[in-house]
Amino acid sequence: MELLSRRFVEFMLENKIIPEQDKEIYRFGFVLMLRIILNVLTLLFIGTCFNMIVESITFLICSLMLRSYSGGFHSDNPVICFLISVLATISMLFVIKSGMWSVQFSCALIVLSIGVILRYAPVEHKNKPLEEIERKIYRKRLWGIVCVLIFVMFMFIFMNKLFLLYSGSISFGMTAIMILVARGELFNKKS
Repeated sequence: MELLSRRFVEFMLENKIIPEQDKEIYRFGFVLMLRIILNVLTLLFIGTCFNMIVESITFLICSLMLRSYSGGFHSDNPVICFLISVLATISMLFVIKSGMWSVQFSCALIVLSIGVILRYAPVEHKNKPLEEIERKIYRKRLWGIVCVLIFVMFMFIFMNKLFLLYSGSISFGMTAIMILVARGELFNKKS
């Protein structure tokens, strides 16, 4: 990805599309964009393999909405981040497909996860500490996202789309786990 990004930035420099002093910013942005595209395509591929593309998309959208403002564990190694995403998606799809999930368990997981999210989030990353104003803004946006997702989860129940409720509830659970891991709460290491 770095090589592809470097070549694309060189092309843009040669064609005078971007200024020389901005090349590192563009290179970083393209690497990040390519990683996101790879993650999304991989998760869609996995959903297709399980014949559960809608569940994968629901999980992806809910996770992105929650994680964008909640923070939580982020690996410094993009391969580990990628593997966590893949394993989380495969696990989620397997659990739903196996019939081991229920409305009651989903609702309980959502309630517990919201407790963790609203108590600890946003969790800053060591490479991106948050200023107080950012914390307030992220927290306010996160409250809005949680309210919207709760409404969506109720709509899934009302429309009897329980498979979507299940994938959404698992995204709440994964977000809460990533927050607890980042804070060291799961392993008794205070941060």
